Amino acid sequence: MADIVELPQLFTEAEAADRLGLSIYTLARERKAGRIAYRKMRRGVRYTAGDLAGYVESIRVPSCRDVESNSASKSEVSGSASGPTARHGAGPGSIVSLDRHAAHRLAQQTLKPRSSS
Repeated sequence: MADIVELPQLFTEAEAADRLGLSIYTLARERKAGRIAYRKMRRGVRYTAGDLAGYVESIRVPSCRDVESNSASKSEVSGSASGPTARHGAGPGSIVSLDRHAAHRLAQQTLKPRSSS
């Protein structure tokens, strides 16, 4: 005898948006941006409870207490007196790109007609 496969409950876009407390337009924007998983069906898209739970977990912002604090990670981010210092400016042999105004002035000088003397 064939085994019976139990399928997950599928929610329409309107039902999923209602469960998440979003508008259907916001849910569609999140789906198109790839931030929520979905199932492509013949007549549209459907979401499972797992898709919705995964989305809710992915947008979770951890609190300060969730982040482990150790001295090594702090010194990497903020630096310390004994650690290496950050280098500023262009490195040796690199070409500094001109800002918009400098590029405009250079183009004006290059394309300016020669004065006849």
